[in-house]
Amino acid sequence: GESLFNDATSIVLFEIFFEKVKELDMGHASQGELLPELLSIGYQICALAGGGIVVGLLFGYGTLYVLRWLRKGGLAPKAEISFVLGMAYICFYVANSPLKVSGVIAVVVMGLQGGSCGKWELSSKVLETGQFDHFWDILGFVLNGVVFFFAGAASVNFLLRSGGVVFSLGLRPLLLFFSMLPLIYIAIFVIRLLGMVLVAPLLKILGASLSWKKCCFATFGGLRGALCLILVQNMIQSNIQLGELPEKVLEVRGEIALWASGFVLMTLLINAPLLGGVLTALDLDGVSVSRKLIRGKAQRALKRFTEQAIESLRRDDDEML
Repeated sequence: GESLFNDATSIVLFEIFFEKVKELDMGHASQGELLPELLSIGYQICALAGGGIVVGLLFGYGTLYVLRWLRKGGLAPKAEISFVLGMAYICFYVANSPLKVSGVIAVVVMGLQGGSCGKWELSSKVLETGQFDHFWDILGFVLNGVVFFFAGAASVNFLLRSGGVVFSLGLRPLLLFFSMLPLIYIAIFVIRLLGMVLVAPLLKILGASLSWKKCCFATFGGLRGALCLILVQNMIQSNIQLGELPEKVLEVRGEIALWASGFVLMTLLINAPLLGGVLTALDLDGVSVSRKLIRGKAQRALKRFTEQAIESLRRDDDEML
């Protein structure tokens, strides 16, 4: 859920600020009016995110009630799974295209609503056989493989295709550019860690503690993939129709593409292979103290019940024990 909302929020903020940048380039944005611009940005964020939440809730409850009605007619288990998948795609399309709100947030909210009511009250046959979970596990595994393959391939492609201008600047600017990449890598993770530290007191008030070990692991586990590259590619491709661009614009565009692809590659080559080791080093792969207490309590209760049952059977003359 956390990663889905991160991606959805990233897309919403990118769309808003990218439109503002394009307005500045075309001379359509107001100059010197900071407060109206901030209010406009705040309104757009609320409209996109709020609209996505409303659409997601409507489709979530709609899926629930339609499935109830279809089950009365003997809907097959496979048809239930197909119907939920189809509703998710329709939810994204309706939110993103006709209504112009966040389709990603709409789908996330639809899924959360379904989870809150027992997976849209699917039939017992679907839940007992585990068909629904197996289907989404396989689909998620396949899509994750495709996404991370695209992330790796697109990163290399960006390095070769979009960095032509940067590579042509000469050896010294090129070395300066690549020396900035580790600093960007460290700075982004420091910002991520600071964000978690700042939100930790709020989580503690809400009853969800976030220890320093969990903060460190969540920071190190902040991999970047296809979404980062897609947003950068969208930015690069959007001004092709403007004709021949100044050399400085091409240089900045190449730097952004190279830094983005370089950062994605660094997270995939450094963070991803080390996640298991970091998890073990921080002692987060073991059973927590609270779970150990719960297990111990359950074992003692089961032992008492077993002893009482055996003793009761021994006292019963009709039982041969």
